[in-house]
Amino acid sequence: MIITLLCGACCCAAAESVIGWPLSCSPGDYSVEGMNDSLLTFLQHLREFGLVFQRKRKSRRFYPTRLAINLASGVSGSSVDVHRQGYIIVETNYRIYAYT
Repeated sequence: MIITLLCGACCCAAAESVIGWPLSCSPGDYSVEGMNDSLLTFLQHLREFGLVFQRKRKSRRFYPTRLAINLASGVSGSSVDVHRQGYIIVETNYRIYAYT
């Protein structure tokens, strides 16, 4: 199931039906209140994929990343501003995330 979530806007569509994100994945924070263990596990998978930011694993709030917002909005390569700056995150466990 998780593998199929990696393709394009599928991620956010699944997130909408499973954890209640609006399909537009608008910026802002969301609460984990009312989520059962399965949903919290799914949320951690989204976190590992770089689609969700949580300060700590047990944080009660989470935020969609720019990647999730772009996937949900259907931004295509042709409409993206080439000069817009992105950023790279290198975690202490050597995972690398590039947001362009």
